Amino acid sequence: MHRKDFRKLHIVAETVQPEKIIHASALTAGNCGDPQMLIPLLEGLVGPNGEVSGDKGYPSRRNAQYIRDRGAKSYLMLKDNARSRSNGFPAWREMVLERIEKPSLFEKHYHRRSNNESVNSTWKRWFGDSLRSRKRWNQRRETTWKKAVYNLRHLIRFRLRTRITRGI
Repeated sequence: MHRKDFRKLHIVAETVQPEKIIHASALTAGNCGDPQMLIPLLEGLVGPNGEVSGDKGYPSRRNAQYIRDRGAKSYLMLKDNARSRSNGFPAWREMVLERIEKPSLFEKHYHRRSNNESVNSTWKRWFGDSLRSRKRWNQRRETTWKKAVYNLRHLIRFRLRTRITRGI
């Protein structure tokens, strides 16, 4: 791996609960696009999704349809030149029209994405923005361990907080 090469960490994190657990992640080459990573990340989740929000890097007709087919609602920020034509993906049209017709409601749900940004920020504060491993399989291993430590710390925090609120 050359010095200028970089890897990109894609994550799916909790956006409703105070503890922002990372549910799924993928480490890819730096030039890997975001839209094609959304479906593999969501396939790694068990159970219903509820809502899925993402920045302008994630919207695509295929992603919007996949999210709806899983029983969830998509709040992917659209690019400025996005059109409402479904081209065989009706969930895309619904999402675009909701963004146009009910912008404040869409923004309210989309704002949960900022919780994911908090996870990214916390990750970089705790672990830095680089990996120590040079080989790709070791980078995946390092990222997996860091994710386990991150989640464990948040689960311990949750356990302590619930014990305090119950008066135990």
